Amino acid sequence: MKSSAAICAAGLLVLCPLAAEAQQPSAMIIGRWACSGSTPDGLVSSQMVYNANGTTDSLFVMGQGEGSEVVEVILRTESSWRLPGDGTLHERMTRVDVIRFMVGGQIVDNSRVGSLGDDLMKEELVSGSLQITANNMSMIDEKGTRTTCVR
Repeated sequence: MKSSAAICAAGLLVLCPLAAEAQQPSAMIIGRWACSGSTPDGLVSSQMVYNANGTTDSLFVMGQGEGSEVVEVILRTESSWRLPGDGTLHERMTRVDVIRFMVGGQIVDNSRVGSLGDDLMKEELVSGSLQITANNMSMIDEKGTRTTCVR
């Protein structure tokens, strides 16, 4: 009996570090998230898939404006991500595909969209106040915009 108890105790000691590691934000972020945020310019929603290799595949839907000035954009992006351990999420877009760009209900030809993708890939995006649980994630960017995500 003592040897069985010792084996169980040893097994728990081996599993404890694994359980603690699974609770790390870098492990918790991996997977599919549905996110939304309200900015001064309009609403943004996205489907994000954070991969274990530090890449993200995303689909963004953005809308802003009123009446004939409504702008709607759908983007598919790829990015790299990292969590440096200071309560922030860093992302850099590495590819941006404009799926649809509409102004006032009229589709704008991709050739007229210009350097939208290039502009989005210029800077690393840093979101602070990262809070993450198994099924919820929230963050606030430098402009104060809160993004909330659920699995």
